[in-house]
Amino acid sequence: MIIKVDNTEENIEIINKLASEIYEEHYSKLLDKEFVLYWINLYQSITSIKKSIGEGEIYYLLKENNKNIGYFSYKLAKKELFISKLYLKSEYRQKGYGKSMLLYIFKIAKSNNSEKIILKTMRKNPTVEFYKNFNFEIEKSVETDLGNGHILEDYVLTCTKF
Repeated sequence: MIIKVDNTEENIEIINKLASEIYEEHYSKLLDKEFVLYWINLYQSITSIKKSIGEGEIYYLLKENNKNIGYFSYKLAKKELFISKLYLKSEYRQKGYGKSMLLYIFKIAKSNNSEKIILKTMRKNPTVEFYKNFNFEIEKSVETDLGNGHILEDYVLTCTKF
């Protein structure tokens, strides 16, 4: 079940906890632990979640049997929808939940007359192939200096067929 998150302190704490679990589990295989913890603090701390909500980002939780198993967030701008986050606990991957979240995002994009969906993901993240299966194409490769010597190497992916 996909549920739009109201911006209560409790829900922000749920997202923060879920993000920490998922990031540490998934990204520790791709990055060193110090980088992962820095990234969580930078993008998924309670303060940063509140800030992103204040800037128009909308969060949704994915629940299965009343358990929080994933979440996503997006932001609308002009005729584009930017997927900021789309994460799922490891034990629920490869079971159709990621597809469900992405198809839900497609519905949101259509209902808002978006012409393009954009997201960024790490170049070495295996989810690049997942997104390609849903008509996302690599538009460009970017590097972002996150500070403290941390450089994030991403692809910008776009989708116009949804």
